Amino acid sequence: MRKKVSIRRILGGTILLVSLSACHHDTKPAIVDNQHHPVTQAAEGQWTLVNYWAPWCEGCLREIPQLNQLAAENKVRVLGVSFDDMPEADINRFATQIHIQYALLLSDPQKSWHLPAPEVLPTSYLLDPEGRLQATLVGPQTKESVLKEIAARG
Repeated sequence: MRKKVSIRRILGGTILLVSLSACHHDTKPAIVDNQHHPVTQAAEGQWTLVNYWAPWCEGCLREIPQLNQLAAENKVRVLGVSFDDMPEADINRFATQIHIQYALLLSDPQKSWHLPAPEVLPTSYLLDPEGRLQATLVGPQTKESVLKEIAARG
């Protein structure tokens, strides 16, 4: 004996399958820091400074103590990105040698976060709490210069 299947039941099942497939997506962030913590573009209520550096860049080395202070105060999330695309072991070695105390990203977020490519070093990108680019800062930064940029936009 054949059972009749109602159109309502078929449509209901189809809608459920479509809804479930739309909900499934990879939630693993593509960017991690040198402590293997996931890093997202938006920082839930906090501004982000994405700082491109290199160990051979004199201006980069000069600004590190200022960026360490900024990060330590938890007013701004500071993320360092190696301009030279170094392997993780080299990033960690240089971070120790030059006393970087903020998070360093293991891959460049430039394409996935839609940031312009830095043309000179140091270059920092200031992102609002929603992850939108608000300013490009060229040259060595100080804690005060970054906070001033945020105040001008906040």
